Amino acid sequence: MYILDKLRILTQTQTNADMQIAQYFLKNIHRLQHLTVNQCIEECYVSRASFHRFYNKAGFTDFKDLVQELNNEYSRKVQSISIPFEYANPYVHSNKIMKFTEDIKKAQRVFFYGSYTNIMMLEKTLLVLQQEYHVEVDILLYWDKKYQEQLVDSLNENDVIVIVDANYNLPILIEKSINQSDMLNLMDIDSLSCIKYYIGIPSNMYYSFHVIEIQDTSNEFLNDIQILSLDYKLYQQLKG
Repeated sequence: MYILDKLRILTQTQTNADMQIAQYFLKNIHRLQHLTVNQCIEECYVSRASFHRFYNKAGFTDFKDLVQELNNEYSRKVQSISIPFEYANPYVHSNKIMKFTEDIKKAQRVFFYGSYTNIMMLEKTLLVLQQEYHVEVDILLYWDKKYQEQLVDSLNENDVIVIVDANYNLPILIEKSINQSDMLNLMDIDSLSCIKYYIGIPSNMYYSFHVIEIQDTSNEFLNDIQILSLDYKLYQQLKG
């Protein structure tokens, strides 16, 4: 999960074979399911070893698993449902925003994991944390899964990890994280001593996560827009 996000980040942050393969995947996403490993290697101009390391590093055991997950994500992205725009700006309880902002501005490190699109919609919040509160902020969407796990394991009790996804509730995300080898296991994160938050749509189970809920409109675009609204409220609270 979040394969599209991680591929896009790779193309912006790396200059090696991984970046080359990531660019190829994004450019040829419509035809990957019809290609063989040998065709991809030939068209990428990389070695077989580099290609195998690429998907193994992300937690996939073979090329077909990566392509299947990539196709599933892409299919979901292109779907749309028409919902009235009035659902795009829900009320978020001020006490939850106050508690969240107090926790993140006192932390030494705040790590974000989830939808890159949604996390970047919190851009104002991330910037003010770094620039005015000198908090170390990181987005855990590295292609190298082992490196992600090392960062998570390094979190202390006053650090904060924030799961952000406007289109999957927490129990579904946890189930996916258990069953999909490329994801960080959210049950492992749930057992950590650090402060844990989930920002997303409601459910009846939140484990040990603090929660900031948005309204589930059943429309990906309108759910995403609510994160922008939340960013403005968080920014105001941090600046106030």
